[in-house]
Amino acid sequence: MGFEIHPDTLAKIRDISQNTSAAEQFFQRFVESIGGIKMDNALNLKGATAGGADYLLQNDIVAELKILEKDGWDDYNRKMDDLFARYKSSRDLRSDIKPEEMGVDDPEIPAAMQAEWYSILLKPIDKKFCDADRQIAQTKKLAPTAKGLLLLLNIHNRLHAEPLRLFWLVRDKVLKGRSYPNIEAWAYFCLPVPELMSAGVNQSIFWGHFTRPENETPEGWKDQNLQMKCRGLEGQWQAFLRQELNLPIRNIPHSQIRWPKP
Repeated sequence: MGFEIHPDTLAKIRDISQNTSAAEQFFQRFVESIGGIKMDNALNLKGATAGGADYLLQNDIVAELKILEKDGWDDYNRKMDDLFARYKSSRDLRSDIKPEEMGVDDPEIPAAMQAEWYSILLKPIDKKFCDADRQIAQTKKLAPTAKGLLLLLNIHNRLHAEPLRLFWLVRDKVLKGRSYPNIEAWAYFCLPVPELMSAGVNQSIFWGHFTRPENETPEGWKDQNLQMKCRGLEGQWQAFLRQELNLPIRNIPHSQIRWPKP
């Protein structure tokens, strides 16, 4: 799902995206608009205040919000320059290869270099999942039958503004095996990144809802109730952005979306 931006909307998005607290408040209004509540306001059967995760959705989903706010773009490119320079110097990589033309899974990338590259990409995302799993696990002690949902909101992060790459990183590298078992599903939301809007890049404001590979079947998720509830987030997020930001949204074929390429 892409969008076309109006100039007067840019200032509103920038105000939110440059302030993590403002982004959290903005997203909380979204959660409340779909009937969710802050876990601080939710009481367990014993009357104790629930802690850990951020939200309770539809009484059976414990949701934790993690914000991708730190850009990391310049830091990433510095690390990439150093990585390519080292492997060219050691002659493990051809000297004429250009970093901007290569991907982490390119067959010309040596295995050791690929491992370092993945480590650079994964470190900030893996920490989000690690912290969320711990917080969701804490809240599940009060609601043991609830499902865990991680909500990733990108407000100012160009490095992870290409959700397709983020999806494969999470699927194949983060949620591999039994890592972070309390996260049954995750979803990616985006407030358009101002620098990318200025460059004319069409971003996906909602990439999708995903589950662990072991929970998937050819017919859909094993937990179809959770799948249906997560699926509804796309339309709800679009409606919220239209109302709050007057953001016009239209479908853009994936082939026409200009993904940012660090």
